[in-house]
Amino acid sequence: EVRYVRSLRHFGLGTPTAGLLAGCDLILRRRSYRYVHLYNTGNAFLIPLLRLFGFRVVISVDGIEWLRDKWGFIQKSAHQFGARLAVRFADKVVADNKSVAEHYSEHFGCSTATIAYGAQPIARSNDADDILSRFGLKAGEYCVLVGRIVPEKGVQELKKSSNDSTRRF
Repeated sequence: EVRYVRSLRHFGLGTPTAGLLAGCDLILRRRSYRYVHLYNTGNAFLIPLLRLFGFRVVISVDGIEWLRDKWGFIQKSAHQFGARLAVRFADKVVADNKSVAEHYSEHFGCSTATIAYGAQPIARSNDADDILSRFGLKAGEYCVLVGRIVPEKGVQELKKSSNDSTRRF
């Protein structure tokens, strides 16, 4: 079932207002779900409320938001407060890369699960070499990153592993 909720799309309030309305919908309609998976520390303020109503909560923290230049002081403070709520009240905190997991361990003493975004490589087709040669690439000698190039994404680790000739992607 997909439920759509509205949100305020100004001043960085889109995530928290959508999260609050979705959380209220979940609670008020007495949904029979046991687990709730939240994304982003901007939604962490919901964790104590959801736990109060008997839900188990997993949160994917999605980076170290309060260090990003795109946020102002209020949003950075809210994300940092959300991180503290996440490590204190969530049943499990999930990081998407080693750098974020290490940050949460060092700064919050929190053990996280690390679940990297990505996909398994697909089987090579007969025309794979033709496609690669069109772009000047050779099998096993390139890697692809789709995402923002920001320090907390661990791009430096991708570069190190792509320079290791024994690593296959």
